[in-house]
Amino acid sequence: MEYRERPPHPALRPFVRTYWTLSGPSANSAPEPVLPDGSTELIVHRARPFLRHTVERGNERQSPLLFVGQMRAPVILEPDGEAEVVAIRFRPQGAFALLGCPQDRLADEIADVAGLGLSWLTVAVRRAEEAPTAAAALDQLEAALLRRLEARPPRCDERVGAALGLITRAGGDVRVEHAAVFAGTSRRHLERLFVEQIGVGPKLFARLLRFQAAAARLVAEPNLPLVAVSGDGGYFDQSHMIRDFLTFAGSSPDEFRKRLGPLTAWMIGKDLA
Repeated sequence: MEYRERPPHPALRPFVRTYWTLSGPSANSAPEPVLPDGSTELIVHRARPFLRHTVERGNERQSPLLFVGQMRAPVILEPDGEAEVVAIRFRPQGAFALLGCPQDRLADEIADVAGLGLSWLTVAVRRAEEAPTAAAALDQLEAALLRRLEARPPRCDERVGAALGLITRAGGDVRVEHAAVFAGTSRRHLERLFVEQIGVGPKLFARLLRFQAAAARLVAEPNLPLVAVSGDGGYFDQSHMIRDFLTFAGSSPDEFRKRLGPLTAWMIGKDLA
């Protein structure tokens, strides 16, 4: 399969990290973890939707039109047949700003878009599903977001934006109290704002940022000693990093590196701001 990214319209860049497409046959594919990365996504399967593997339900075919909320554990997916996926990867505040949905209600959820109660978005994803090409499908989604942006001012709290910027610049190595003072609010209020607008609290978001950077480095530098990854990544020690990998990847760093597949590698984010 072929993975590609496309930058969003300049007016949407404060809210959208990237558009991406994944297309091609998935013969001999195996289940792979897609790791939590601090962002949410709108996904349109224009061919055969992927299988999702869970302990509770076993193998389950996903809906073709999905909103993926803020995840706190890996999602195990398996392409099955010909794939053609188009998607929007939002920035941490982006989905709340553009869609207006409280993100805590969607955390750890992969929801059918129709269930969000946003008729304009349902129309947009269905048009994207029926578009003649993947590029035309992304054009349909982008046009819908631009119309939404023009019709409804985005909901973005500057205090959350300030704290996000600080956490990102620090690579996740910042205390929540410090982020709250920097943002001009209390720790408790900042936590409430984060949960509503991002889907997780600032402490967990900082952990996700640090974990994603470590995972991306393991992908980019497969022979790098783990002690160097943990030391450079702001972890107290290697065991601290291992605990995060067990939580967010479902495996130790060594196991993650040995079993790394293309789907996992493509979906590892490098820009959470």
